Amino acid sequence: MRKSKYFYPLLTLIPLILVALMIFGFSAQTGDESEGLSRKVAYWIIDNADTSGMTPREFEDFEYAVLHGVRKAAHFSEFAAFGFFLMLHLSTYVRRKTWLISGIISLFYASADEFHQLFVSDRAMQLTDVCIDFSGAVVGIAVLCLLMFLIKKKRNKRINDQGN
Repeated sequence: MRKSKYFYPLLTLIPLILVALMIFGFSAQTGDESEGLSRKVAYWIIDNADTSGMTPREFEDFEYAVLHGVRKAAHFSEFAAFGFFLMLHLSTYVRRKTWLISGIISLFYASADEFHQLFVSDRAMQLTDVCIDFSGAVVGIAVLCLLMFLIKKKRNKRINDQGN
């Protein structure tokens, strides 16, 4: 049975849309909502860390570092997923420079996402977040490039082995 020419593009579009909506949803949260979600994750990490030998000042610094790290890791990871699924989707249409097109679109979406936060209560646009978002997208794109390379290499090896 032959798959429709629309099957793979649609199949790859679904996770891309879901990730884009997730990013938009997180950016639409007020500062308090966003910080509350980050604090839940940060305090899970803090509660499972050995902080017994820390002074109150060291604990406060540790708490800030973990909260800050969680927030930035969220930016990075959601855009890594975005870059990965964007390139996967575009590769169903485009054969050349898909990584470059994906990178440009990811940079635009990261910028638009930060601009969107200007209109959300207690949120701000930060150039550092655009850089973190874009870095995440680049890593997601690079991971997919590596996977595609390895799959192609394995497929070519199989074809060469069958020809011998």
